[in-house]
Amino acid sequence: PPFAPLSLAPSSSHHSSLTLPSLFSLLDLVRMGGTLQKHGETAEDLSNVQPFGTIRILSYNLFMRPPAPHFTHNVVNDLKDERLEIFQQQLKDYDVICLQECFGAFSSRRGRLIEEARRQGFFWHVLSPMSLTSGFLVDGGLLILSKVPISQSAYTIFSRGKFSDALAAKGAIYARMELAGDVVLHVFTTHLQASYHVYGVAPSAEVRARQLDALVHFISECTRPSSARGERSAAEAGGAAEAPGAAGAAGAGAGGGVGGGGDGGGVRKEHRVLVLGDLNIDARSQPDNQDEPSEEYKVLRSKLGSLGSAVDIIYDTYKHFPVTFGDVVTDANGKLLPAEETLTAHVYEDGVIRGVCQTLDYIWLIDPSREEVALQEAKGHVTTEERRAKLTVASAEVNPMRVEESQRAGLPLSHLSDHLAVQVQLEVVP
Repeated sequence: PPFAPLSLAPSSSHHSSLTLPSLFSLLDLVRMGGTLQKHGETAEDLSNVQPFGTIRILSYNLFMRPPAPHFTHNVVNDLKDERLEIFQQQLKDYDVICLQECFGAFSSRRGRLIEEARRQGFFWHVLSPMSLTSGFLVDGGLLILSKVPISQSAYTIFSRGKFSDALAAKGAIYARMELAGDVVLHVFTTHLQASYHVYGVAPSAEVRARQLDALVHFISECTRPSSARGERSAAEAGGAAEAPGAAGAAGAGAGGGVGGGGDGGGVRKEHRVLVLGDLNIDARSQPDNQDEPSEEYKVLRSKLGSLGSAVDIIYDTYKHFPVTFGDVVTDANGKLLPAEETLTAHVYEDGVIRGVCQTLDYIWLIDPSREEVALQEAKGHVTTEERRAKLTVASAEVNPMRVEESQRAGLPLSHLSDHLAVQVQLEVVP
């Protein structure tokens, strides 16, 4: 798949003037109905930013779809603006936020979120790009917001999906972050092909399998040493990230891979890969079976495992597959009812609710070096004393993102999205 690199340099001074984006970026903003905005007035001098030793990360399908006629909606009114305003109040609880279904097409909502995030200290972001020549109607809806400086970024666009997913430039985006203790965190977020009840699971599963292969290849290319990758010319490089003081997307091309694996200056670093997002792969073999993995989940686990030692953090925390889409409650008669009814479309067949109790959202932590380090230690090439700091999981959970009564203002909102969020706190341990 095509992927495009962009290296970012942190700003060392305040910027009050508007930096002109590339021609393609400007055209993309016109295409997507976006507006150019000044950035940098509130950015602090980041040259002395201390490396993060603890990092709080959120992954969330925000259900912030592009504007469309009401007959295309699965609900009458999905209250985008109201939900966005409430969600922005949650930003303070995180250091890195990975969003899916946060589209920039034909709406200023994504831009408004980025602006508010910047005011709250998220000076770095990476987003799904969109090109006039891409053949897609809308962008991929992906966004990474970060308080942690991003040193490199990249994106890939998958081949066209099926059904309404075919309209979106679905893919994955990448951000490299340098943490304390010479720990490098490679963050990837993606949103794979959705299943549609009317068509059955099989056609969408075929697309997801293809997308998963492309994702694994993208991760591999982004994290292998630059010396093994080969360098690309600046003309081949594009990007979709923004450093403090910049304005607009930083390019919309599709060029060569970005390296994350190379370490400069002779310092050996610890690399970890984090894969987050709505993968639309239901981990449960049956809606009421939270313990038995589905066949598609087994494939997911195997393919991510090809990159290194891969851990499903949410499963590892709960020791079962918790619901992240279509949560339910039980009434006095023992009947299952949707826990959220304003945003989630539910299907009843013979009085039984369908499309609920699914595990679709993930945080995978991959150690690409564990086997290699063990081999080197066995050969006596690397001693225990030479090992760098470790990145550990301090806590992880599914967050329902409920809307408090005081926030509703009379609106029929119980949750901020039709999905539940997943989150993790990582700590660097010397």
